[in-house]
Amino acid sequence: MEIPERKSQFEGVKAVIFDFDGTLAILNIDFSLMRERVFDLMKRYGVAEELVEERYLLEIIDEVYQILGDKNPSDAEEFYKKSHQILHKIEMGAAEKGNLILGARRALEHLRGKGIKIGIVTRNCEEAVRKVFPDINDYCDVFVSRNSVKKVKPHPDHLIRVMESLKISGRESVMVGDHIIDIQAGKRAGMKTMGVLTGRIKKEEFEQAGADHVLRDAVEVCELSGGMKNWNEQFLGEGMEMDKKVIQTEKAPKAIGPYSQAIQAGNFLFLSGQIPLDPNTGNLIKGDIQKQTRQVLENIKGVLESQGFKMENVVKTTLFLKDMANFNQVNEVYATYFPFSPPARSTVEVANLPREADIEIEAIALI
Repeated sequence: MEIPERKSQFEGVKAVIFDFDGTLAILNIDFSLMRERVFDLMKRYGVAEELVEERYLLEIIDEVYQILGDKNPSDAEEFYKKSHQILHKIEMGAAEKGNLILGARRALEHLRGKGIKIGIVTRNCEEAVRKVFPDINDYCDVFVSRNSVKKVKPHPDHLIRVMESLKISGRESVMVGDHIIDIQAGKRAGMKTMGVLTGRIKKEEFEQAGADHVLRDAVEVCELSGGMKNWNEQFLGEGMEMDKKVIQTEKAPKAIGPYSQAIQAGNFLFLSGQIPLDPNTGNLIKGDIQKQTRQVLENIKGVLESQGFKMENVVKTTLFLKDMANFNQVNEVYATYFPFSPPARSTVEVANLPREADIEIEAIALI
């Protein structure tokens, strides 16, 4: 039975506009480093930090451009170009390890299947977004990055551009994002707004900003849109056929025994344990436990990517270590592969492992 209050949040809604980073995807952009480098660049052009009134980095760059332009237009153009190169480089580095949140594609498919139009907006550069979400055009009706507008959110023009493309009004649309500026932009554009708790903003902060609803994550929009009791019911599939599919790929080491690299059964992918074998040579990487751990996780990543999936799809791992003294070093590398919402995990110390490896990891992924 649907809850009336939750369903009412979607009455009259014809379009949902999603923020990207932090809402549909996790890029883990180092904004502190980005800000530090842009401010260093400002100083080299003789602009003191105290002269800047804007709060957000893109707006700061525009403000400095205006300050420099009044004195030396060529310096202004040069600063603008170099500062955006800084942003682009850091964003692309983050995109290399970025992932969509679990269930993002299916959530977008579900909404479009109900006749709801989808827009995606971002303050990020288009190239970084397409690095993480290369098939974005297949899952939304319009995508607008900072490259396509003069003013980005929280300025309402960013969202108005999307609404004009979708041919819908603010009262017929919902803005979903993980930051206060998403709520501010939505309010200024006359939209309903929903905050998601996948970023650094707390529920109370969203409520103070005027969010109409606060969600645990972006895929919960599917529950609010109606048509199901629980998103997991649709996500996992009712009565799904548990066909068994053997997975073989050259992106990971060949099986060294009577087992498959992975088995797909229904909506789950069960990955056999990986040890630090180089898939190109078949040789075991020895010594540095962090190098071994990285190779193991790259092997797991290779199996997933061979089927079109990412590390974000992993819901459970089991780590086997010959020496628990290596636990902290292993964790340091492991955390870089699961930077947000890491999977459930078990860690076991064992007497020995195949090929006398120091580490083995097995995984289960939801696909």
